[in-house]
Amino acid sequence: MFVLSRLCRTSVIIAIKLLKAKSKLKNTHYFCPVDLRGVKRVSRLIFAFCAFFFAGCLDMEMVEVHESDEPTQVSVEVLSELISTFDILDDFASTNKVLNKRDDALLPNGVNVKCIDEDFEDGDGVEVELDFGKLGNEPFGVLCKDEKYRAGRINIKLDKPYSEVGAQMRVTFPQHYTFFSGNGGTMTEFDGKIIVNRTEEDKLVLTSNDLNAHYNGVVSNLESDILVVRESDLGEGILDDVILFGGTVSVTNGGVSTILSTQSPLKKIYTRSCAKHIIRGKMDVEITNSSSEMYIDFDPYKDEACDNVIEITVNGKSVITSY
Repeated sequence: MFVLSRLCRTSVIIAIKLLKAKSKLKNTHYFCPVDLRGVKRVSRLIFAFCAFFFAGCLDMEMVEVHESDEPTQVSVEVLSELISTFDILDDFASTNKVLNKRDDALLPNGVNVKCIDEDFEDGDGVEVELDFGKLGNEPFGVLCKDEKYRAGRINIKLDKPYSEVGAQMRVTFPQHYTFFSGNGGTMTEFDGKIIVNRTEEDKLVLTSNDLNAHYNGVVSNLESDILVVRESDLGEGILDDVILFGGTVSVTNGGVSTILSTQSPLKKIYTRSCAKHIIRGKMDVEITNSSSEMYIDFDPYKDEACDNVIEITVNGKSVITSY
């Protein structure tokens, strides 16, 4: 390609020089035995030759890049499971007493709750461990009441009652017994930590900078800063509440980061049949090695349906898919 470019440039220079020479010879008063018609013909040939190769050069440089939406789909899967993990944590911690299990909670009866420290009065908060059991055979894990499957362990520490402004919940997914969340077939594995801070009565902030997600054999680091707003709160627990999620999540693997940022908040309605779905919201997508414009619409049909259907748009071209 470099050789052709040099050839094109050289041809243009030669042609221009010949035309200048022709003009000079045509205007001279001295006799010169030069066939001007021949110069003209040679000039035309060189211009044609140059145009041919110059067009070839342009064709070689104009390569259409077909952007893959696979990193975006993986990031949506991981984000969905992160939010579903928040769901189970929020529901569990939203009781007056952290260790109280209710029949209408998302946790199934098969989950073992281990009390490590159940007294706020001693000044170091409370600590419990949720044990969902091993993955086992497919469908993997245990089926929870939000129709999500979960396995492994979660360690939870609360410095004060979860309902109080200023409360902090520190969550650890231990590496020796990691936590899984998914549909019973495809499971996302988490190890590391997340922190949930209550900033106002109806607002929480979920952050993570030391969290890994294992999805389809790929390990990604998650950095998140998510504002959680209860739009509708019908009492203890999460069932029948309406919650909005906004902020950013960065999913990094192989040195490439996919950054999801909300255009409009993600909405979830926590009926048992709908709790596992994001029913509305839009997110911008930025991939560090790409200049494409991308975004995700979680409600492409504008019906707030309880499904996992999304629309991914890349450079103005859209595809309907599911996660």
